[in-house]
Amino acid sequence: MIKRVLTAALLLAMCFATPTIADELRQRQELTETVTTRFFAEDFDALERLATEFRTGKSRSASGTWRLTHFYYAFNSALPSREKDDGFWSRANAIADRWVQRYPRSPTAHMVRATVLVRHGWKFRGGGYASSVDPAAWPPFFKKLGEAKDYLRRHKDVASVDPHWYDSMAQIATAEGWDSRDFEALVDEGLTREPLYYQLYFSAVTFYLPKWGGDAGQIESFANAAVKRTQKEEGYALYARIYWVASQYQYGSDLFTRTGVVWPKMKRGIADVLARYPDQWNINNFAHFACLAGDRDEARKLIGRMSGVPIMQAWKTVETFSRCQAWAA
Repeated sequence: MIKRVLTAALLLAMCFATPTIADELRQRQELTETVTTRFFAEDFDALERLATEFRTGKSRSASGTWRLTHFYYAFNSALPSREKDDGFWSRANAIADRWVQRYPRSPTAHMVRATVLVRHGWKFRGGGYASSVDPAAWPPFFKKLGEAKDYLRRHKDVASVDPHWYDSMAQIATAEGWDSRDFEALVDEGLTREPLYYQLYFSAVTFYLPKWGGDAGQIESFANAAVKRTQKEEGYALYARIYWVASQYQYGSDLFTRTGVVWPKMKRGIADVLARYPDQWNINNFAHFACLAGDRDEARKLIGRMSGVPIMQAWKTVETFSRCQAWAA
């Protein structure tokens, strides 16, 4: 017991003294800083170059996710829902308008214009659970979502050459509670055009979560369909990634007790991901999943591939890693 406590204390000290950041997390952080700075400086040329490079090159981050996704999601940090100042939102909307005026045929400009509308809507709603939202906040929230949806539809011919158009629509569809047939038609259209755009799969998983009216069976069916669509290029990677997202967005450490995830398939997907993207972010997260699944050999193997101190965004607490490490050993 004393040895275990000392080990946990030592790990905690190491984490504070020499924080480890995986290449994946560093890349996301750097891109978020670049996007935020360039947007408010109205450096549209630089932003256009970045987005075009990511879209046409289909380049991936260290973990294998699309850099184009991280480009657009950087605007979630640049435009935080906790920002309540009307002046801030007036400025953001005006900047987005000027971007579109300068680049009227740019899918990126139109995508960001819609994103500002969505983020402005979240300013009214806030980021908490629906039960915590002030009833007066719902009408302006849905008004902004409706404006974003209409904008995306009006500019679909230009903007939907960017696969993130479908992801943006899928997020709106989830918030608005679309009928499942309409949602699935949207997702199928997007994945037919670009079957390897991960983020659309991840947004679809959100739609199928119980907290949005779905269930574990729908997630499992969708995960299997994703593998069928991408197996030639990805193997079972999408199966592992989809359940990783399900864990992040709802299930947490209960993933293997509250869903229909099949561990041998997820384990196969983990191997397929790591064969191409052995980033420490992936290794730490997958080691955690191996412990949750009760696969001692896989956990030991993946922990053995870790370098540096544990990444706390993956393990949540030092104690979680310490318990897993001791059990696996």
